[in-house]
Amino acid sequence: MLVSSVRTSPKGSPYLFSHRNSLTFRIRIPADLQACLGKSEYRRSIGRCYAAEAKLRAFRLATASF
Repeated sequence: MLVSSVRTSPKGSPYLFSHRNSLTFRIRIPADLQACLGKSEYRRSIGRCYAAEAKLRAFRLATASF
């Protein structure tokens, strides 16, 4: 399964989104930190990979301390 098989759903990874044939990790920045960081969300390209690997990468990014 490549990029096209990953969909955003409550049972899957809510942080993964398809964008131009690759996957993007996206998470909302809390309101109290938005003024300090100057952003409302954090985005990072995960690239093209299998669905299981993409979900693992998204989980690692979601649980990382910024």
